[in-house]
Amino acid sequence: MTESHTYEARVLIVDDHDGVRGALRDWLAVAYPGLRTREVRDAEEALKLAGDGSFDIVLMDIGLPGMSGVEATRRLHERSPATKIVMVSVHDGEAQRAASLAAGAVAFVAKRRMHEGLRAALDPLLAGREAGR
Repeated sequence: MTESHTYEARVLIVDDHDGVRGALRDWLAVAYPGLRTREVRDAEEALKLAGDGSFDIVLMDIGLPGMSGVEATRRLHERSPATKIVMVSVHDGEAQRAASLAAGAVAFVAKRRMHEGLRAALDPLLAGREAGR
């Protein structure tokens, strides 16, 4: 018999592509049952919602319209240092990775390896956030 887990964490998905947001939401629901997710399409909305620390984790696209994901990460990290930001990008270059981490992201995940990359990033962040712990 497999043990089932439910997770008590709030996750904000920030991506300007509806399909990516939907895929992330659906994958998170299966991989981490019980997570409460919310989705926005740009950095400004993300800062309004998450700037007060109301989310435990933010999945931030690096390439957003208007303010970049890197700048949004920098601002969000300053306002809410306890919020863990995972940068997600179609680009897997060292410059993007370094800029993201310097801005305050705790992890950088390339979209082409999104699911396994997110597992590696999210498992330690969600450890201990299982219901009943």
